[in-house]
Amino acid sequence: RAQRNLISIDTTHLAGHWKTRRMDVRQLLFASMSPYSKPKVLIQPETGCSAAEDALISRLEMTRTHTQEPGKVLELATTISNRDLTFGAALSAHLLADPGLRNQGNAMRITCSGTAGQSFGAFLADGVELVLIGAANDGVGKGLSGGTITIRSHRDIVTKIPQSLAGNACFYGATSGKAFIGGQAGDRFAVRNSGATLVVDGVGDHGCEYMTGGVVVILGGTGKNLCAGMTGGRVFVFRDQNRAPQLKHSVSSDAELVEADLPPQDQSLLHTLLVSHAQEAKSPLASEILLDWPQNCRQFFVLIPSASASGSGSDRQTATAPTDGHSKANILHQPPKQTTSHDIGLAERTSG
Repeated sequence: RAQRNLISIDTTHLAGHWKTRRMDVRQLLFASMSPYSKPKVLIQPETGCSAAEDALISRLEMTRTHTQEPGKVLELATTISNRDLTFGAALSAHLLADPGLRNQGNAMRITCSGTAGQSFGAFLADGVELVLIGAANDGVGKGLSGGTITIRSHRDIVTKIPQSLAGNACFYGATSGKAFIGGQAGDRFAVRNSGATLVVDGVGDHGCEYMTGGVVVILGGTGKNLCAGMTGGRVFVFRDQNRAPQLKHSVSSDAELVEADLPPQDQSLLHTLLVSHAQEAKSPLASEILLDWPQNCRQFFVLIPSASASGSGSDRQTATAPTDGHSKANILHQPPKQTTSHDIGLAERTSG
């Protein structure tokens, strides 16, 4: 049979090494060229960004003029496939490197249709908004840095069970920005989130792990080991009556679940986020909750780090037994008391 060399490799320098001098890998580097065979290896040169993003940047250069009205949102649309990796990173770099766009404060809104590859919206910068009509793989919003990501299903059928629209490890290490996922995300959602605001219809196991800041709103299922290693930020979870007992057992010991009524500022924040979630991500869960908001706003748990909630000594007693009619949630939102010279002197006299 005819044979074709798939990989060209220089093995002359391997002949003198004691580990490789008796190895013959030539048969591994050849493939039969029979009519039924196909190449086993496909190697393509790296271009620095995905094909869809490269074409989008070219269109951006042709359509944009330097006399564009400041503050105007530039809207573009494109199709996307799972071969388009880290879509949005090059767009962010282009925005930051272009003095015309950066100085005028112009923003870009890119609407994508299809199934995105890994790390969709990675390192997305402020001023770039990605709207995906379809689904995405792992790593959505990795290192999100001020941009906005919205993912909604391409189906118009509304189901009670959230559709899986994003993979695992979404928004790992996000520092700022917003995201609205109108469906279910995978495991390890918002790990090491330090400042982003994220709304999702449901997550898998190990959600909000090692979270240090930001806000996460979960409207559906949560999986196990929620908020493990959490040291900052807040996680709001809607407590469906069918899932309330299970939720308490799925929360990690590193976080404390506060069941008191939310203060007005948190209710206002949640209402604003859910309205955006229903409008942008077409979330059926958000729409259903908003139908009876005065009642449903009382059905949210808030998860905060155990260290912030309990503390030690008198701090623990204050957090668990609020006085003067204030709820526990209100006390947790108060800033820490500043230590003064009077307090230090009082402590010295007491210890003496």
